[in-house]
Amino acid sequence: MKVPGTLLFILLSLPACFGQRAAMHLDSVYAGKVIYDDVGSFRFGVAEAHYRGKLGFIDTNGNKLTDFKYGKALRRSRNKLLVESNGKLGIIDSSGWELLPCIFDFMYNQRSGMYYSELNLNKDIIVVKGNKFGLYYTSGEMAFPCIYDTIFYFRGNYAIAKLNGKFGVINK
Repeated sequence: MKVPGTLLFILLSLPACFGQRAAMHLDSVYAGKVIYDDVGSFRFGVAEAHYRGKLGFIDTNGNKLTDFKYGKALRRSRNKLLVESNGKLGIIDSSGWELLPCIFDFMYNQRSGMYYSELNLNKDIIVVKGNKFGLYYTSGEMAFPCIYDTIFYFRGNYAIAKLNGKFGVINK
């Protein structure tokens, strides 16, 4: 029997024999049908949801924002999420749009250090792919491709970089 009413999500603690939390969508599924294996808390209108061992994101209305293809979420800001898929890093926004695809080995900001917990997703990001460095703006637009041995400093459209053992100033 279908349960009438407005769209509603309820997090339940299932009996111990199930050993998991579940989300139930009472407007469009049969009563008692489990949709997700696990749902995290909502922050900024977005929650992590696990389905068949993969991570995706849903909004407060239960709409699926992304496919269930990520391994884990490493960092969340107000409108962006640092995600990992198959050992590679990427950034998506709160609507599920991929700003940076999951193709990078490492990401950091100029002053964030080397810890993801300090990565500011709302500042320009230095990316590493195959031991080469590049720079992306927070919009997802590439500023400098991943061809440099390292990028030391950037401001605006300029950066100090090392390429083939030589240092120089690069601009967009």
